[in-house]
Amino acid sequence: ANHGLGAARNEGIRHATGDYLTFADSDDVVPPSAYAVQLRQLHRTGADFVTGSLARWDGDALAQLPWMHRLHRSRAALFIEQQPEILGDVFAWNKVFRRDFWDGAGLSWPEGVRYEDQPTTTQAYLRARLFGIVPDVVYHWRVRHDGSSITQQSSSLKDLEDRWATKRMALASVLDYGSPQVERVFHDKVLAGDLHRYF
Repeated sequence: ANHGLGAARNEGIRHATGDYLTFADSDDVVPPSAYAVQLRQLHRTGADFVTGSLARWDGDALAQLPWMHRLHRSRAALFIEQQPEILGDVFAWNKVFRRDFWDGAGLSWPEGVRYEDQPTTTQAYLRARLFGIVPDVVYHWRVRHDGSSITQQSSSLKDLEDRWATKRMALASVLDYGSPQVERVFHDKVLAGDLHRYF
């Protein structure tokens, strides 16, 4: 039965047997070289996971999001204090995780709530010894013109409640982490992301 994205991803993890985990939504597109690019960076750096840039796709044209391009400017392996603004890259599906890191960090996706990506990706950044970054576009995020996408339903109160709940989860992880620098950047540059559309 459909219990939402978080439950579907957790069920997939329970059945996965490989050394790596990655996630893709059924209506989007993964470029042919995306996983190879990310795995090369994973092996080269020893990072716990790797994240790459993405582009919005309307079925014809691709448009890289400027702020994602800024966060993934160059190939790197970092820890969170070196680039805390990366916490704004909240997406599940532009990342490849080492399975042993995922399990060791106790990661899972929240269930029964939309926007489940942000709490889990926030924990991943905070718990990683190193995370890798690649500038390549590793995911094509489909624009759905019929308004049926979850991210296009900001006119409902339930949508706002879920968005705010997951932001509070992410904020709690940042506060528990205990870095004033990371907390300041999260408050100033990450926490309010996407909330403007509700106004």
